[in-house]
Amino acid sequence: MNRPLIAAHRGLSSIFPENTLEGIKAALQAGSDYIEIDVVLSQDLKLMVCHDAFLSKVSNVETIYPDRKCKRILDGEEKDDWWIMDFKLEELKQLRLRQCILDRSKEHDWQFQMPTLEEVLNEVSKFQSKGILLEVKDFKFHLQYQNEHIAAHVIKFVDNHKQIPIILMSFEPDAVKFFKNETTLERVQLIWHKHPLELEDVVKYTQYVGIDLLLLYKDGKTTPYYEQARQLGLKLFGWTFQDDNNELHQLFGTNDLKQIYTCLELQGIITEFPLTALKFF
Repeated sequence: MNRPLIAAHRGLSSIFPENTLEGIKAALQAGSDYIEIDVVLSQDLKLMVCHDAFLSKVSNVETIYPDRKCKRILDGEEKDDWWIMDFKLEELKQLRLRQCILDRSKEHDWQFQMPTLEEVLNEVSKFQSKGILLEVKDFKFHLQYQNEHIAAHVIKFVDNHKQIPIILMSFEPDAVKFFKNETTLERVQLIWHKHPLELEDVVKYTQYVGIDLLLLYKDGKTTPYYEQARQLGLKLFGWTFQDDNNELHQLFGTNDLKQIYTCLELQGIITEFPLTALKFF
């Protein structure tokens, strides 16, 4: 492929609630090469497709299960919420999902269920030459509160489902290093602007990085972090391209979407507007 891989962030999440089968199908029909999804574990150890370990942000859990809220520590902060690990699959299927970004269409709210990873894989496999960027969420959180190694669950799953390309990702280096030792699948170290990692360390266990755009571009030019990644030979996925986000336009100093999408030399573009990206490559 002579252009960047175009990955739809949580499906076609600019229109549909994120991480739904319907949004995933729409993204692939629109021409996305891959879909980017997130997985967490349920109480009965099903790999559920959801960005967060908690449920209040995307679902009607407060209405359906009002008495099952509890406090846990996530990313160093106490949070009082409903946690996927406290619910079995059949209970999670009672929930309905909503658009969680303000100022986006709500026309598909409360219609769709949370899918399992197996359901998503079955949907993606209906399309020719499509794949999944699979982000493993909250590795240490699952170990602490569930005593479960979510990365091991993911490896077991992908070993039994080899019909489509899968690239594994995580923000947590321990998870990415585990993938290095346990599978030949490509792995991506995700990096957030608030917690940049030393790239000299990252290159020792992966050749792929998914880097927050805020670390790649500033003041009208690419950053030293971007240049260092290039010098180290790392293959770059940039995230997240959101055409309707004013902060993105401010970051790149322009409203010209073509310039925004093409000013960085990336191997992968993770976007909530894949149709825009596909116009420029």
